[in-house]
This record gives sequence, structure tokens and C-alpha cells, in this order.
Amino acid sequence: MSLLSIPILVGVYEDETQARETLEKLEEAGFNDQQIGMVMRKGLLMPCQIADDLVNAGIPEEDARLYESEFQAGNIIILVKHGGRLEAAFKSLYNMTISLSATAQKQSESLDAPSPSEADESLWRILKDAGLEHLL
Repeated sequence: MSLLSIPILVGVYEDETQARETLEKLEEAGFNDQQIGMVMRKGLLMPCQIADDLVNAGIPEEDARLYESEFQAGNIIILVKHGGRLEAAFKSLYNMTISLSATAQKQSESLDAPSPSEADESLWRILKDAGLEHLL
């Protein structure tokens, strides 16, 4: 599955402060309330199943099960419908400073969007450089 074909990116956070900072970064990057979601526990609640909802939203089932286990462990889940703005979403979700290659810089300055294969390759390089290749 192409990275661009997954409509939602997900971040997992251990505490509410990290999650709130991420929400602020997403808003600063231009994502609105319709594009951002947060799932967190308040107090000692009965187990909640979120995997099916994540799958229905477009997250691959294997990933959804992983995020559900993170949620069950008490972590906070943030979702963002990136609308093709993967770089901005990754920077915000993973608190990354990404330096674009010269090719990617030219692509972002161009009015023509890169083809999906070029975009996937560029994103793959960004993730690898950031040590996040496990997300691929």
C-alpha cells in the first residue's frame, strides 16, 4: 500500500502535554478541527475498542490493532487527515525538522505536484533520515 493512499496519519503520545503540543503544531501547520482527532482515556474506564473505528477511517488493520494496544496501555492517540500534506503532518506529529533534498525543494516550489511514486520515494527518504523507517 502506498503511503499516500493512507488518508490518516497517527501519532502515539505518553502524556497529555506532548499531545497538546502536537495539536498546537498541527493547527499552526494549517490543519483544522475536521482534520484532527484525539483519543485518550480519562480515569479508570472499561476497555475501549478503537481498532474497528481506525480501520473504518482508512488505517490498515494491522496498524489499527497496534494503535489500539497503545491506547489500551494508556497512551494518547492523535489522528490527522493529511489531505496529501504528508510533510506538514509528519513534522507536526513526530516533532521533526525535515531538511528537504534539492529535488524535493524544487518539487515543493513547483506548481506541479510530484507523481505518487516520486512523492512516496521522497517521503521514504525523509522517514529513513529521521529514523522512522519502521512506519513504512
